Amino acid sequence: MNYSKQLKAILDASGWTQEELAKQLGVSFVTLNSWVNAKSKPRKRALESIRILYFNVLGADILDVGYLEELKEKIEHFSIKLPQITENKEVLDRLILYLTYHTNVIEGSTMTLDDTREVLFENRTLTNRTQIEQAEARNHKAALVWLLGALQSKSFVIDESLIKGLHLRLMNGIIENA
Repeated sequence: MNYSKQLKAILDASGWTQEELAKQLGVSFVTLNSWVNAKSKPRKRALESIRILYFNVLGADILDVGYLEELKEKIEHFSIKLPQITENKEVLDRLILYLTYHTNVIEGSTMTLDDTREVLFENRTLTNRTQIEQAEARNHKAALVWLLGALQSKSFVIDESLIKGLHLRLMNGIIENA
């Protein structure tokens, strides 16, 4: 189903006006009207937004199967295998840095990306950040490296032992009974 038909189906199912739908998609009424009447084509990001809204409004039972196949092909095409990460130091370091930084920020860390880089890769102790924040960053790196190693095992399984191993590495030196 093309974008114009999807937009018309969204309008019918939702009861929205074109103006309301335009607001949902973050575009002007004129732009939306042009898309609905197939006078212009939405860009890639807008097409994704339309497909997502179509799915959300109309439900999975009428999701375009062709789109699912296209999405599957994209995922397979851009798939990165674990050895491509672990055997490339630059890629591995970037993964560790960004996962550690963003995970810790979500948990309330005040460390910047540069602070995290210094703690993880330059083994620096920062005087303007707490020891706990720095330990959390180091522990996150250790847990991530350990998990990546475990993932490469042919007998990898998510079980209590794995969870306890991750917890131990994440909480090492932070809580007594890790």
